[in-house]
Amino acid sequence: MIQTDDLFLGAFGLVRGGEISTVEVKNGSGRPMCIFHISGSDMSGVEREYHKGVVSVDLRLLRSEVQRLKNTAFDAMRRERGR
Repeated sequence: MIQTDDLFLGAFGLVRGGEISTVEVKNGSGRPMCIFHISGSDMSGVEREYHKGVVSVDLRLLRSEVQRLKNTAFDAMRRERGR
């Protein structure tokens, strides 16, 4: 499982077959921040590959997954604010 607030790492995990399992909203420094939990097979390998910097992806898919994470984050923050 990948736990990250990095949209690009999260999107990379989704492109590599992961799924969003949960989204945590934390309030740090007065600003809400989302932590994405991405689960799937070999997510630790996906994270290592990402941090090594030698990755190749379809940029349209990556962009689509970044947008999906942004929408998910804003939905989670709205729900949290409504509590």
